[in-house]
Amino acid sequence: MLRRDPGAGWEGIVVEETGLSVQVNGTWIRILADGSVSREADGDTTYLEADGAVLKKTKFAEAMVSGDGVELTRRTDTTIAAIRHDGVIAKSRDAAQISSE
Repeated sequence: MLRRDPGAGWEGIVVEETGLSVQVNGTWIRILADGSVSREADGDTTYLEADGAVLKKTKFAEAMVSGDGVELTRRTDTTIAAIRHDGVIAKSRDAAQISSE
């Protein structure tokens, strides 16, 4: 691990067999050997997978876009929604909130 005083540039670099991590102003960027990249800051993480898919996780929601852009999903504590090649779904994750109509 390489470190330097906090400031306008990088604060730490970690080189491992599986990849490389760089910390810049409190944000960690990780590049793995398979080409995937992640960014972690303030409890939120964004992943760019090797196949091009993007996943975003926050304390409020989780969202995903497939690498080809065909599928999109979003999950929260109360709802789930998805757009897929075969249709669209949006529903409550709480059975008490599902309408009986």
